[in-house]
Amino acid sequence: MMTLALVAVVLVITYMAYLPGLSGPFLFDDRPQLEPIINQVDEEPESLWANHLVSGTGPLGRPVAMASFIGSALGHGPDTWWWKHQNLMLHLVSGLLVFWCVALLFGQVYESRDARPWLAGAIGAAFWMLHPLHVSTVLLTVQRMMELSTLFVLAGMIAYIKGRQRLLVGDYRGWLAIAAAFAVFFPLGVLSKESALLFPAFCGLIEVFVFRFAAGGRHVLGLKALHAAFIGVYAIAVIYVLVNLDTRVLGPYVGREFGLLERVYTEFRVMVLYLGQLLLPAQGKMGFFHDGVRHSTGLVEPVTTLLSAALLLTLAGLAFWLRRRVPLFAFGIAFFFVAHALESTIFALELMFEHRNYLASFGLIVAIGALLQTFITNRRGLLAFVVVGLAAFSLLTWQRSVTWSSPETMYEFMYRVHPESPRLNVAFADAYAQAREYDIARDYLANIRYGLGPAIHLLYLDCLQRGDVEEQKVRDIERRTDGAVDGHVTSAVKVLVEGGVKGTCRLPQAAVSSMIDHLLTLSARSGIDRKSLYLSKGSLLESQDDIAGAVTAYESAYEMQPGNAQSLYIAANALSLNGELDKAAGFLTSAYAVESAGGIQNKRLAMSMYLNLGGSFAANGEFEKALAVYTEGIASVPGATLIYLRKVELLVQLGRYQEAAQILDNRRMLDAAETGEYARIIQQLREILRSKQE
Repeated sequence: MMTLALVAVVLVITYMAYLPGLSGPFLFDDRPQLEPIINQVDEEPESLWANHLVSGTGPLGRPVAMASFIGSALGHGPDTWWWKHQNLMLHLVSGLLVFWCVALLFGQVYESRDARPWLAGAIGAAFWMLHPLHVSTVLLTVQRMMELSTLFVLAGMIAYIKGRQRLLVGDYRGWLAIAAAFAVFFPLGVLSKESALLFPAFCGLIEVFVFRFAAGGRHVLGLKALHAAFIGVYAIAVIYVLVNLDTRVLGPYVGREFGLLERVYTEFRVMVLYLGQLLLPAQGKMGFFHDGVRHSTGLVEPVTTLLSAALLLTLAGLAFWLRRRVPLFAFGIAFFFVAHALESTIFALELMFEHRNYLASFGLIVAIGALLQTFITNRRGLLAFVVVGLAAFSLLTWQRSVTWSSPETMYEFMYRVHPESPRLNVAFADAYAQAREYDIARDYLANIRYGLGPAIHLLYLDCLQRGDVEEQKVRDIERRTDGAVDGHVTSAVKVLVEGGVKGTCRLPQAAVSSMIDHLLTLSARSGIDRKSLYLSKGSLLESQDDIAGAVTAYESAYEMQPGNAQSLYIAANALSLNGELDKAAGFLTSAYAVESAGGIQNKRLAMSMYLNLGGSFAANGEFEKALAVYTEGIASVPGATLIYLRKVELLVQLGRYQEAAQILDNRRMLDAAETGEYARIIQQLREILRSKQE
């Protein structure tokens, strides 16, 4: 009972420590991922699942996490407090799973009654739930992906341990629990975030260090076959990566300011930084942005790279040495390293993110608990250590939560501890530019050491401050080949072109168009970045009445993301405004084909285009073409009542009353119309039809 009371108290303390941070808004990566979902709730809720169930942030689409975001949007709309509250609830549930999992591991390894595994589980869960490093995972709403992945991995490990305990006594029903681990929790974890692909490796560590393939009856062969199969799958994956090294590993580095070897060297230091954050979680060592980490260009450049590698090797050696005397220490250290195998090794991800330790910290907590269990005999001293440690963690977590409660406190703190961060400097430059403090904005951009983004961003500041951009500055960028196209470049180009198109800034348009062409010859981080450049070029050409050139640019943008018809709709709009209605209709039909084949749905854009193009055909007296456009629009956007009504109105105008009446009786349209303005229009049309038919 005392252990359960401790767990209950820790849950309450954790909830209270996080409470201030729940009032914070969406931050950083939250906005591009979650705001489109919220915006669509009121406008096109029927398209939510089609548009947002699959995310573009991971190769498997993360549909489990995206489904939870859609549910939050439907239930709470833009109220970010509830979104973050749901994240906190997931954190607490995972804390309970940590409690259970640690207790099972300690109970299996330490059979003595003095071990008190459930108390060890409660203490381990307390440190995990209250660790201040996890604040950035819980309160950055989009990291629910990581939370869900961790939750399902923990649940899967518990199922595996319970199954193994049954197999130890020869109970074949243990296979049912193991089957649930791999057939239920493993897929749910992977479809939340791909880091759960390491789940079989975690179960392998449990087997090697805890159960050591001991089992009753003939189950040993089955266990060895199971783990051999997963080793084989991992081996095939490694071979596949090696065979496709250029495209799967080296290719994405073209959009990074570091290379493969630089990343590997730097990760030695980053892993030591993670250990420091976990063991001595001072607030000054934390923060969301760590993109200003100095790159290691060799083992001794800087020398801390070699020292970090030596420390990690020593830790691994210590774990190997103690693998029999303190097996859970070896398990915990191995778990920590394996948990970083995907995100902290060779792949061209950003160098450092705190949320990568959300699951990895479980291993470190188990390792430290095992050392204390084995070597500390002074129980009163251990109790004092636990009480002081948890009190400190509670205070630090509450302090970080307060920092995360508003953008002002968040950015101020982050810049104080990470003044070298490019992203923070961009954020401050934008903030001061909006306040018309342009010189200060330029000072922040000057802090960014690499890339073309700052140079193009400075052109936009000229645009805001003076209302024009010097052609020579644009031409200077054309001569640069020292950067790659990344998000800073594309966003700076986009706002610069928008200023020119809207007339708020005088651009040397030919030079800007040439600059975009030059950028398109450089390496790009992804096809999405190239798509953004093509869209900006198309917009610029369209403003110059070069419709043919604009449409070509929009077609190139579509080729960068062929599963998204957005660029085709934009091309159709340009042609329609230029009076090329037949060509516009062709692009609409192509867009309809893309979305019918399962592509990303752009229903609001589609509805606008079908209404505009149908109206243009009707205004030209091309009524059959207008009807054809409306018919295709109804098929493309079946919930768009206004397209039905425009078709009915045109049919009434043409005297085709029976066809009009059939559409008005369409149940799908009536369900979508419900009440309000559409209901009144429908009633008026029915009265007109009744009088005409009489």
